[in-house]
Amino acid sequence: MTKGTSTIAIGLLVATALAAPSCSDAGPTATADAANTAEAASAGGGDTALLADGAHPCPVAPTVVGTTPIAINELQGKGDDWIELVNTGPDTLSLGGLKLADKADNGCPKMEDALTFPADATLAPGGRLLVVGKKNPKAGPQTDCLASSTTGCWHMAFKVSASTGDSVFLISAGKVVAAVTVPANVLTDTASWGRWPDGTGAYASVLPTPGAANKK
Repeated sequence: MTKGTSTIAIGLLVATALAAPSCSDAGPTATADAANTAEAASAGGGDTALLADGAHPCPVAPTVVGTTPIAINELQGKGDDWIELVNTGPDTLSLGGLKLADKADNGCPKMEDALTFPADATLAPGGRLLVVGKKNPKAGPQTDCLASSTTGCWHMAFKVSASTGDSVFLISAGKVVAAVTVPANVLTDTASWGRWPDGTGAYASVLPTPGAANKK
């Protein structure tokens, strides 16, 4: 080996040694990753698998982790698409920041199409709020609602799937506080999916009554 070649080889070895991480360098990184994964698992409640980097697979976990007096009381996806909310509590409630979303193909709440209520929106005790699906939804309270009802409404950009079934989520501060899943093919022109008894009972097939108490 010539003197010039020897100098180049030694230089490469030194550069490689400097670039390679030591065992002590790798340790804290691995520990931090594990801690992040554990923290994310705790935050997710352990109800849904986590991704490799510790993040939840959904921007908003699809499992109910809170409570609210606002019930998703009735929904329809055959013909007109609509969802009825009802305040089952004794006080007027602020709806500001609440989001209403349906299910994406991957099972997550579809946040890009969610309806977000403005800060000044409220719902009185026992009050009902009708949300109607529109191709070109408008913001705020509307009078362009349903031909079968004189109740005012809010517009939403999504539809409730009658043929394949669907899930609807009410979301507050990034957490699902109420949810309902409607099975496939139970919504018809004469049957919606709602709580029975009205407002508090389990979900069942009921007569469509948008903006009014549920009926069998």
